Amino acid sequence: MKIKTLISFSALLPLVAFANHGHYSHPAHHRDPDHMFIEVNLPAKESSPRLSHHAIPNRPGFPARWVDARVGSPIPANAVSGGIRHGEPFYICRGTFEGGVHPGKVVGGKCDISFGGQEVRLFKYQVLVNPKRLSWVAQRFAGTPLNAIQGGFERDGTHIYICRTSFKGSLYPGKVVKHLCHIAWNGKEIPVSNYQILVYNQR
Repeated sequence: MKIKTLISFSALLPLVAFANHGHYSHPAHHRDPDHMFIEVNLPAKESSPRLSHHAIPNRPGFPARWVDARVGSPIPANAVSGGIRHGEPFYICRGTFEGGVHPGKVVGGKCDISFGGQEVRLFKYQVLVNPKRLSWVAQRFAGTPLNAIQGGFERDGTHIYICRTSFKGSLYPGKVVKHLCHIAWNGKEIPVSNYQILVYNQR
């Protein structure tokens, strides 16, 4: 797979138009031989992502926001946890890749996302904070709840929502793709049919 990523990060909606014009650069990246995941790093001269510092609800008044982060930076206060493994929480992150914005989990100071059947770790990303009015609900039908939180979008503009699911004895956050929760695990993208979706409470 030819890996590419955006070299300029603007607000979330203008990013779609930017991506459609094909302005890409080839960042430094490599595949870890032990874990089979791909790491993507922007050149040092590039600034950190400026996606949007607000989550994207379907209705106004949503209090949570996204905070810029990068490899090695501390987890922001009030970060939203979307899973747990061996007693350690997985915090929800998102980053740009292949012309889209994809939610995932923070692992080793990087944003771990799934894409194209593979696990991808991003050096520059954002973390979702302020969980006071957020909750998880079981996804029991094909539609998406009106109060589901949009964590990003595909290259074609399709909205991506945040999910979590149990897998191999742990709880992993991921993204909803075609009514399945896709998580990154052991170098692969794993789709799971039984999952919960992150929503904001209107009251």
